[in-house]
Amino acid sequence: MSDLLRLNDDKPLMIDGSLSHDLLLILSGKKAHIRYNLNAKGPWHIFIFREKTNISLIEEGLISTDSEVHMAYLDLANESFIQESKFAVLKGAGLDIKSIYLGDNNKNIIFDISNKEADTKVNIDNSIVALKDSDFNIKVIGNIVKGAKGAIHHQKSRCLTLGPLKRSLISPILNIDENDVEASHAMTSGTVDEEMLYYMNARGLDRNKALSLMVESYLTYSDELYKDFGIAENWQKEFKDREANLCLM
Repeated sequence: MSDLLRLNDDKPLMIDGSLSHDLLLILSGKKAHIRYNLNAKGPWHIFIFREKTNISLIEEGLISTDSEVHMAYLDLANESFIQESKFAVLKGAGLDIKSIYLGDNNKNIIFDISNKEADTKVNIDNSIVALKDSDFNIKVIGNIVKGAKGAIHHQKSRCLTLGPLKRSLISPILNIDENDVEASHAMTSGTVDEEMLYYMNARGLDRNKALSLMVESYLTYSDELYKDFGIAENWQKEFKDREANLCLM
């Protein structure tokens, strides 16, 4: 089971080898600043959850040589959110990021990940459900520097919109300065399938329940995240309850 740390002020938190390699971080203040120095004694599993508050999150970190790091972000709050996450991945290390952002209001998310040395692996998978009147801006920047031979860097972001939005902007960016690499980025964005909603309504489900089921299906890997990151059942239930309530808005 993951150890729990609650961040409720802007004092920087250092996460390094002195802490557990399985962490649940709860963001509950106005500002959070996290610094990482993740070594090869992992694998590391870090799960970050934002409570119902306007907050800005700044992350900066070093994924040390031969480290294996898995990170997950879960945002189920309607309040505005600013996130800037910047990581450098060193020789032989791997960084896997999965995120779920569900809600409305203004959200500005930046991932800036660099394959700094040879044989590094980066995978980023973002799922976004934007509710009515929301303003989502997510930018994923991948940098493969000169000399990072054999580097792997993949990005995937997808957005499902429910109702008219102020804006939904997904920006996948790859900066590649080395030839011997494997890299890709993908982005999809779309609205709910009205024909599918009609089909579900015809079989006795009202619109809200049908939308809720469609969103649950869209966020297929949320259950996988809870299991992989060792999230206790009481936290899983709270996450699921919030997800269901948002889907009915």
